[in-house]
Amino acid sequence: MAYTCIRCNGTGEIAAHRNVMGGVCFKCHGTGTQDAAPRFSKKWLCKYDGVGLFAKSARTEAEALKKAIGHWRCNPDAPAMVNITDESQITVEPYA
Repeated sequence: MAYTCIRCNGTGEIAAHRNVMGGVCFKCHGTGTQDAAPRFSKKWLCKYDGVGLFAKSARTEAEALKKAIGHWRCNPDAPAMVNITDESQITVEPYA
């Protein structure tokens, strides 16, 4: 079954990128369709010690939490995260 390409919305081209290969959509190779069903993700607000700092895209709450914890581990000295001492202070909720 073919699905409408989610990147070009079925047109087969992306007008803003006409300077690269004439704007052909790289996802569908200009056909306007894709074989795989589209996978949509939701936005999740990442809260550190109750303060929402940024949003992450993820399909599930567990995936969003994993990303938020990974972000904290990579940036523990960031000013907004200095007071975070363990993972239990990190939560996510759907971003409206």
